[in-house]
Parts: sequence; C-alpha cells; structure tokens
Amino acid sequence: MSKVNSRFRTYDDLPDWLVVADDIDERPIELLPWGAHGLELSIGDLNLFAAHPGSLKSTLACKIAALVSHERPVLVITEEDPHKATRPRLRLMGARLGNVWFARRPVTPEDLIPLAVEKGLGLVVGDPVSTAFVVTDSNNNDEVRYRIDDMQERVLAPHGVTFLGLVHFSKNTSRDTGLGRMMGASAFGQMSRQVYVMGRAPDDEDHVDVADEKHSYSKRHPTVRHRIVPFPQHRGLVDLQEVCRVQRTAAEVVQGKPSADGALATWVLQTVIREGSVLLTDLCDRARDENLGGRTKVRAVVRTLVDDPDTPLDTVRDGRQHRVFVQGGPQP
Repeated sequence: MSKVNSRFRTYDDLPDWLVVADDIDERPIELLPWGAHGLELSIGDLNLFAAHPGSLKSTLACKIAALVSHERPVLVITEEDPHKATRPRLRLMGARLGNVWFARRPVTPEDLIPLAVEKGLGLVVGDPVSTAFVVTDSNNNDEVRYRIDDMQERVLAPHGVTFLGLVHFSKNTSRDTGLGRMMGASAFGQMSRQVYVMGRAPDDEDHVDVADEKHSYSKRHPTVRHRIVPFPQHRGLVDLQEVCRVQRTAAEVVQGKPSADGALATWVLQTVIREGSVLLTDLCDRARDENLGGRTKVRAVVRTLVDDPDTPLDTVRDGRQHRVFVQGGPQP
C-alpha cells in the first residue's frame, strides 16, 4: 500500500534490500587538524598520495605524521628501512618519536582496534598502501574493496583514525588522469575520500607541487554548476589535474638539452594541452609577452617536446605556419 500527499509520494511496502534516504544518518566529514599544511585529509577515511617514484611523497607523508605525533600516536607500515630512511625523516620533521610505531607486517582490523581504543591511534601511514592491507592480490578489485570497507567500518570511522596511503604511478600506461595511472587495484582510488597527485617542482627540486585529483566532500560542494565545453578544452581540464606529472615530464625532457628551461617547457605543455592546438607563432608571442623566452628559445623547447615520445605534442603545417597540437585529440 502507498500513501500520497500533495507534495510527494512515500511508500510503506518497500523490499528489505532498499533503504530510504530519510532513514540514513549522515556522517559529517572531519578534516585532519593540527595545521596539515593546507592538505585536506579526511578523518575516518582512506586518503591517498599518488606520484612517480622520487617525487617526495614519502617525505611529505612523514611531515604529516610528525604533526599528528604531537597529538596522537602514528602507525607506519612501510617497505623502506625505518633505520635508514623513515626514522631520520621523522626526526628532521620534528616528530615525537615515542608516539610513532612501525609495523613489521600488514595489519588487520583486529590489530588496530586495541591500538585505537586503548592507545588513541590517530594516523596510519601505508607506504605503499598495498602493503598495509592483508590481501592475496593487490590488483583484485573485489578483495581490495572488501578489505578497505572492513577497515573503514570497524576501525577508521568509529575511532576517528585517518589512513594515509601512498601509491606509485605505473610506467606502462598512457591514461590521462592520476587515478587511471595508479598501480594496483582501481579500488584504492575509488574507495579513497581524497587523492592528491604530486611531483617535484620543475624550478626547485626541494619543493613538491601537489594537485587535488579527487575529493568527496559533500559539504564543500553543496551544489554543482556545469557547462558544456568542446573536446579539446575538456581534455585540457582532465589533463591539467595532473599538473605535477606535466611539470615533471616537461622538466625532465628538456634537462641537459640546449633548451633546458623547465618553467618554459611546462608552460608550453600546459598551454597546448589546455587549448588543444596553438599556432607556433602565437605561442612564441605569448611566451615573449609573459617574459618566458624569445622566439628561438620557444621553438627549441617545442622541438624538444615534440621529438620526445613521453610528451603528447606534435606539429602540423597550417598554411605557411606550424601549429602545435595534442596527439590523440581532434586534428587541427
């Protein structure tokens, strides 16, 4: 039987496999406090740092762990040697070392519940995330999803524990997004509340650039405005989320070449990806206007990027001029 009023219809005889939204209690999103350097890490959830090897993600994770260690205990599950790598980093970051523990094996909810209840565990760092969970195959989506869900429901959410996992990008993929390039099961990215992609800054090797690849915070986006854009611009919107990967790629491509200007190479790559295609003369003029380099320097950088197989740029004749465009997009 159903009952109806003038505004909406409600049903009393729904099957037991359906849940009415009005009967669900919301769990508010809480972000890690203690001045987490502007990174919005969700308490009670899995959060990911994704990057190429050598992109300082472990160092940044230690920086977060050091902050948390002054308030609550931190558990680190890592493949690195804690004597030579992780402990020195934590010490230099000012961590309270008595509040940092290292696990010698992957962990289960049964391992973490006593630490959360009796010791007040606040943060778990999995470096890489695949070594932190007891799974027989880290590429099996169903198994990984089950393990993460079990950990979240029994440990993270009820006890306010933050999980920070680290994951590498695969070298054997040309996918356009950070989530698509991550090694291991896609469930790691799908089950994460927040995913940051990162890479070394092209103009300063001591800094890491961090981009917000994914966030699932309903309170941040109570409404969504959308617009329809042409394909080249859409491709640019997707690719530019990987600003760190673009910067790292461009800087590495020109390193040691006559056109060794990482900042200019990054600007060229980002501009062409964002717009789909650009006349080479226009690119030179715009670079000059922004004081990035003259015509000869821009042409040398473009030639280097086009010749390298790791970048998606190519050139084509457009009348009496050359046009730089993104391979795989619409032909200019």
